[in-house]
Amino acid sequence: MRAHPTAAETPARFCYQISSQQLLYLPSPMSLVKRQKFEEENHDDTSYEALVFEGHEGPVITAKFSGDGKFVASGGLDRQILLWVLPNEAIETETEASIGSISGHKNGITSLMWSSDDSHLYSASADSTLALWDLKTGKKLLKFQGHKSVVNQLDLSSQMASVGDDGRCLIWDPRSKHPVASIETNYPLTSVVVTENRVYFSGIDPTIYAYDLRHTEKSIWEETVHEDTVTSLSLNESTLFSSSQDGTLRSYDAQSFVAQGISRVKPEIYADLDVGTDNFLLRSTVNRAGDRLFCGSADKTVTVWDVHSSRIVSKLASQSGTIIDVDLHPTENILLSTSVDGTIVIREY
Repeated sequence: MRAHPTAAETPARFCYQISSQQLLYLPSPMSLVKRQKFEEENHDDTSYEALVFEGHEGPVITAKFSGDGKFVASGGLDRQILLWVLPNEAIETETEASIGSISGHKNGITSLMWSSDDSHLYSASADSTLALWDLKTGKKLLKFQGHKSVVNQLDLSSQMASVGDDGRCLIWDPRSKHPVASIETNYPLTSVVVTENRVYFSGIDPTIYAYDLRHTEKSIWEETVHEDTVTSLSLNESTLFSSSQDGTLRSYDAQSFVAQGISRVKPEIYADLDVGTDNFLLRSTVNRAGDRLFCGSADKTVTVWDVHSSRIVSKLASQSGTIIDVDLHPTENILLSTSVDGTIVIREY
C-alpha cells in the first residue's frame, strides 16, 4: 500500500444521551478508553486532559466523527473498522467506549466517511475496493469495484469520489457498485475532495486537478506548486488547502474562474511541517471558521497554523508516534488524531 507501508470528570460537552437504536452494539474486541493528562508542548505550565481510544493493532490510518458528533469510526492497517461512542454518563467502565467492530476488507482501511444521517459508513481499503456498511446490522450492503490497486482516499457529497494507486479518480453514485465516471492520470493519486459539482484531487505528481462532475473529459484548472507528493486536500467554502511531503501547506482560490492577471495560488506558505520518513499520508483539515489549519506530523503533534498570518500557533502533543489523520468535531472545538502508535486521541483545542 503506497504511503501507508485523561480528567476526574468528562467534559460536559461529551455528555450525550445515546439512543440504542442509533447504532447496533456489535461484538467488539477488547478496547479501552482512557482519560489521560498530557503536557502541552511549548507551554511549560500547561497541561490538558484527553480521551485515548485503544483497540487497533498497529497504525490507525483514518478516523471520522459522525455528523451528530456522538460517535467516531476508525480504521487501521489491522483491516478493522472500530465504532466508538463518545463518553456519556452511562459509561462507567473503561471497556465500554468501543461499541462495535466491522470486518470484511482484505487489507488496511485507508479512508472512512459517514452517510448524511449517520446510519451507514463508507470505507476505502488497500484491497482495491470500497464498501458501504449498514451500522444497524453490521452487514456490507455494497462492494464498490473499479480500482485496480490501493484505494487511498474517498470523499462523499451527493456523489462519491475515490482515488488510488492506479492513477484513477472514480466518481460513484453512492447507491451503485459501479463507477459512473473515471478520470485517468499517469501517477498514483492520494487525496480527493468532492462537492455537489466539483472534484479536486492530487497525488505523487503534485499537480492539483479540478473537474466539473458534469464534464469530466477536461479539467477546469490545474496547479502545480508543491515539490513532492500531495498527501491531503481540504476545502473551506471557495478556498482549497493542500499539504505535501515537501513540508508545506498551500491554499488556492477554488472557484471555476479567476480574474485575468490574478493568481489562483494564494501567497501564504504554511511551512515547517515535519513529514518524517515513515512515508504515511499525513492528513490535514481546516476549521469551520476557515482561520486554522490542522495537520498530522511526524513530530508526534498536531501542527496548527493561523490561515491569515501563515504562522504556526500550536503544536498539540498527544501521542507517542507519527500522527496520521486529524478530524474536527462538527459543532465543538474538539479534534481527534490517529497515530502509528495504534491510538485515537480526542481533545479540546
